[in-house]
Amino acid sequence: MSEGLLSVFSFEAQEDLYIELRHPTVQRRQRNLANNLRRRQATGPPRTVVLSDPGQVESLDLAAGSENDLGNVEYKFKLVDLSERRKQELKTQMRFRLNEGKGQAFYVVGVRDDGRRTGLEEAQRAESLRSLELLGGELGATVRLLRTRPGVEGVYMEAMVTTQEWEKAKSNL
Repeated sequence: MSEGLLSVFSFEAQEDLYIELRHPTVQRRQRNLANNLRRRQATGPPRTVVLSDPGQVESLDLAAGSENDLGNVEYKFKLVDLSERRKQELKTQMRFRLNEGKGQAFYVVGVRDDGRRTGLEEAQRAESLRSLELLGGELGATVRLLRTRPGVEGVYMEAMVTTQEWEKAKSNL
């Protein structure tokens, strides 16, 4: 009798699992996971930059190649006219980049995700920097403009974002 119950239970569990796997939400999540895995394989290992002294930036090329989904380097074309929803998305993304860099992240603004160094006009660059400072401030982080560099259609900028914890740890070294 217990075999019969086990058979019925197994069949029902398999049927439930089959129905669940066919659910559109589950299928969409599976596609997203597969796409993320392909992107990660294409972009290589996470790119994490550690910079203890902002003067070291001269020897770095923060906009080398396509953006990696992992690591503490984020490319943004521009950060202008942000809605409240977009600000929340960007804060979440900044928090992720700061976690990846253990309290330190780098933003390259005026560069496309594929690494094209387009650049921005002065007004867009200034507003983008203000937006970056606002987002960082809401997370208790400090934003420092490291340098600007010529792009194809303007100037792009590289900024370092650090948490208070990172700053304290650095000062204790």
